[in-house]
Amino acid sequence: MESIAEFLKTKVSFIEIDKGYYIEKVFVVRTHKIESNVQLFSYLSKYPLFGYKSFALVNLAKYTI
Repeated sequence: MESIAEFLKTKVSFIEIDKGYYIEKVFVVRTHKIESNVQLFSYLSKYPLFGYKSFALVNLAKYTI
């Protein structure tokens, strides 16, 4: 996760989500800058995701870049 965050010039965050009967612990890498979004989308166009995620990425790219 650290190397992904470094690649996108951001940081890794740790959050805990209370699901009622258990707590889900999650590591998150978020992009907030256009530069990071462009870098992420160019990487994913070269190494695409599969299934629904690939269609979601195409639509997301329309609104983020």
